[in-house]
Amino acid sequence: MRILAYNTHVTFNGIGTALALRSAGGLSGNTLGGVFQKVIQNHADLLQTISVITLSLRVLITPYTSLLMALKIVLCLQGTPKRSISISGTNLLLNTWKTYAAVL
Repeated sequence: MRILAYNTHVTFNGIGTALALRSAGGLSGNTLGGVFQKVIQNHADLLQTISVITLSLRVLITPYTSLLMALKIVLCLQGTPKRSISISGTNLLLNTWKTYAAVL
């Protein structure tokens, strides 16, 4: 967090706001996952692949952003694929273990 504050020339409050926006991106990822549930069921592996690639690219970009607004956008966009990975991973598990998923 100290490195991000140094790169963007802001205090920890600005970085805290950017990190809070990452959670807002996660909320949007959960919302989109709920809306497109049928599409995710059929293409969970593709969504998982795309989400991992975009997340890794955004993680690589994060240390090199020097503007606070750009950092906020990057971190907000990091939250969405993180939640998409969670949702599509759940669907992959349920599709793999179809009959045994509900057995306790």
